[in-house]
Amino acid sequence: MLKTTITAIIIAIFLFFTSAYIALKMGALPWPIIFSIIVSAGLLRIFGDLSPNKVNIAQAGGSIGGLMAAAVVFTLPGMILDNPDSISLGWVALIAACGAVLGVGLSIPLREEYIVKRNLAFPAGRAGGEIIKAGFNQDHRFSLMLMFGIASALFTIGREAFGWNFINLGIVGSQPILILIMPMVIATGLILGSENSFSWGAGGILSVLAGAVFIHFLPESDITPIIQNFGMGLVIGSGIGYILMHAGLPLPAKSIIFRHEPWVWFIALLSGLILFFVGIPIFAVALCLILTFFTVNLASRMTGLTNIDPLEQFGLLSTLLITFFFGMANLELALEHRYIITFFIATATAIAGDIGH
Repeated sequence: MLKTTITAIIIAIFLFFTSAYIALKMGALPWPIIFSIIVSAGLLRIFGDLSPNKVNIAQAGGSIGGLMAAAVVFTLPGMILDNPDSISLGWVALIAACGAVLGVGLSIPLREEYIVKRNLAFPAGRAGGEIIKAGFNQDHRFSLMLMFGIASALFTIGREAFGWNFINLGIVGSQPILILIMPMVIATGLILGSENSFSWGAGGILSVLAGAVFIHFLPESDITPIIQNFGMGLVIGSGIGYILMHAGLPLPAKSIIFRHEPWVWFIALLSGLILFFVGIPIFAVALCLILTFFTVNLASRMTGLTNIDPLEQFGLLSTLLITFFFGMANLELALEHRYIITFFIATATAIAGDIGH
């Protein structure tokens, strides 16, 4: 188990930095489970400790690095750009660690509910499982996957060397419309399946067309902030719509609230104390922890159905709700505290929501 743990730590550190780069460049992050599985198998073979179960454990631990990178990249840049000195990196690391450990603890009943009982799809997780089985069964699919992987790597190197990163379709207002040339996106579409892939593509096309129409009703000055707010409104609206669509479905409340190990409650309490010590009001801390228990459930179910975990949306919507309650009570919640709450919820939601991966 020691070699498996070391393998998971190595992959987690590597994936944290590479995933952060990909997320910053793309504005999205396909979960790196396939990469994690292949590297886990390679390292465990070198360590002389190769088995399907240990590869699965190592890749699960390693994938956490990518998930935490997503939480950081999708929530904290705004705070850093607004005021880099608002919170120290030590506190950020501590909050991230507590959110991640709490996410792991909350994922235990979620796994039983959505994987064992409901048998949701979790497309990326199933694809990863098929790779492990194909590799150990000496299936021809594994060799085929390696061939495509090498071809994709060579294509990516050539693309970067020649600068073929995108196709420019023109400009809408001040916003360029680009088609990225990325094998990773094609692979993501194949894993997601036709329904989810076409819905993503259709959503992108419709948003561009809507933006092209709206600019004719806007002033001629720089409309970039307006377009960005339009996009954020679509993101938040779709998140609210998803929650409302599934509000009537039965929630495994007993599974989530009452069936945790004692250490999970300890981590929740410790997380609350840390959030309080960084200056967040106790009322906001309590609401943050309560909402975390519910958002991880929604995120896990959404990932199981669609392979999408909009962790930053759940964090943002939760923070907006907390801000709304504070406004009703005539209380003030500082901007940096809103960022921290969003970051904490996004971290726990990323880990617990993607347990099927």
